[in-house]
Amino acid sequence: MKTENIPYNNYVFSNLIDGYAKIGNYEKALETFLSIKDYGIYPNAVAYGSIIDTFSKVDFKKTMAFYSEAKK
Repeated sequence: MKTENIPYNNYVFSNLIDGYAKIGNYEKALETFLSIKDYGIYPNAVAYGSIIDTFSKVDFKKTMAFYSEAKK
């Protein structure tokens, strides 16, 4: 993303997560979510909503883990 001059914010990351989920690349969606903090950004409700929605379709255990983390 840095080479493309794309801003680092929750909006961009949330859209990337949604996009990966829509094409069925759940691992890349997870990798993107986990990398948010590497850019100095704390995931907000939209980012958590994106990852929760993504994994609600494929992995209930991960969904609940992200839900619990989001509630903190």
